[in-house]
Amino acid sequence: MSERPLFISQVLPQTDREDEEIIRKCGDISNIHRPGSIQPHGVYIGATEPDLKVTHVSENTLKVFGIPYQNVLDRTLDSILAPDDLNVLKSNLGSKSFQMVNPLRLNVNNKPFDVILHRADNTLVLELEPVINASESNIDTYRNLSQEAITQIMGAQSTKELCQVAVDQIRKVTGYDRITLYKYDEMWNGQVIAESLSPGTSSFMGQRFPAWETPAKTRELYAKNPCRYIPHVFHVPTKVVSNNPAPIDMTYAQLRSCPDCHLQYMNNMGVSSTMSFPVVINGRLWALFTCHSMRPKEVSFTHRTICSQVAQVFPELLQAKEQPQAYQSKINGIRDRVLAAIESSGNVPQGLIANQNDLLEMATADGIAVFANGAITTAGKTPEVGDIQQLVNTLCDQYSGVVFKDDNDGLIYTSNFGQYIKRYATSLNGMAEKIATTGSGVLIVPINSSRTNYAIFFRGEQPTECVWGGNPDRSTLFPDKYNPTALTPRSAFNAWKQLVRGTSIPWIPYEVDAVKHLRDKLMQIN
Repeated sequence: MSERPLFISQVLPQTDREDEEIIRKCGDISNIHRPGSIQPHGVYIGATEPDLKVTHVSENTLKVFGIPYQNVLDRTLDSILAPDDLNVLKSNLGSKSFQMVNPLRLNVNNKPFDVILHRADNTLVLELEPVINASESNIDTYRNLSQEAITQIMGAQSTKELCQVAVDQIRKVTGYDRITLYKYDEMWNGQVIAESLSPGTSSFMGQRFPAWETPAKTRELYAKNPCRYIPHVFHVPTKVVSNNPAPIDMTYAQLRSCPDCHLQYMNNMGVSSTMSFPVVINGRLWALFTCHSMRPKEVSFTHRTICSQVAQVFPELLQAKEQPQAYQSKINGIRDRVLAAIESSGNVPQGLIANQNDLLEMATADGIAVFANGAITTAGKTPEVGDIQQLVNTLCDQYSGVVFKDDNDGLIYTSNFGQYIKRYATSLNGMAEKIATTGSGVLIVPINSSRTNYAIFFRGEQPTECVWGGNPDRSTLFPDKYNPTALTPRSAFNAWKQLVRGTSIPWIPYEVDAVKHLRDKLMQIN
């Protein structure tokens, strides 16, 4: 099926056990969203509602707007805002979405600030950033830049052009030296698939970076916050003081401080300022637009918002270019044809094998095995029956306790079977290499209500030469993978080539959804 939209790949559900091992030996990052400190270029204030009494404040208020933080904490906001500015703030607190009102232009001690609002832990949060350039951040400039950026990317004629125009427009808006579109594969390794560079800036185009360099908690924060902004990589964090000993949730904060290891990592890359904008597809982090400046650089909130808008409209435009609906309609048609044939025959296992060609096309698989009533029947290119029997005995017998719990839909699917069993079924170690030629990609689905019979789709190996940004086995945030030493970032980013074995083409959502629907109907038959 040549029209198969390979670009939008499925990300496997997983528990990131590798991340847990890193955390256990190298430090807990589970609370990086509650660091208790901010970057010092702005001021962080938390207040109760409706009285607007300050409960949290960063210690840098004296430096930023000339008022000691002791004169702000436990007082109402009229201690820093003039009556007119306070009224502007109050008039916007009832907004359904602060995205529609941010930033508010307010004055503190006769200095203009962009005030960005959100709520966290039942607290109204105000983040005050000094206005960088009033003429550049006015509403007319914002509208013009926003309209041009969106118009340009909407005019792209292909997937490749869409990616390139998007990074070009973000570089134009921000003035950063390197903009990349950094896409995650199903195992959370990242690859630079588009790039825009200022003259003299080194390229990372095509390079890959291992999953453990952006652990699960970090990816979670990227997916939730439309912008991660670090204007000065080597800043000294400013503490947020409060009468509440528990640090406030800064998941959605613009000013949240960064772990030292990440800042050192950026510095080792030669980066002095960075921003990231998430691309989210089907509720999952699919990619990041990453921005690197070789010098410290401040960008107004309005300009960052334009880049966030580019990232937010990108998925819809991407899917329009790939026309996945046409592909989905085709595989759904095949699925319905198979179901009709099975229903007329009245025998699910026999019906599956009798319609093997349609099933293989529906799932873009090379082979299929049906395990029913203790017997295995195969069609197409599959592993040996004995290996399939061992696979079923191990994975499917653990249905309720080990494997399937990681997918609420009751499926196992992976395009890297070796990595999957490493995480979920170590007793199968050694099998992945043995069956790689025909079984690097595996999709297992129960076909009866008692979940004792299964259909297993197989995909063969597709060896790929990958270019990594450094040796993936030695380029983690640590001197050696899982070495129980202090957290230290890597310093080498030279291209490193590797022949990747044991992987197949990825399963995409439309194929998995078709198999899920097939499963649901088959369970109704028997």
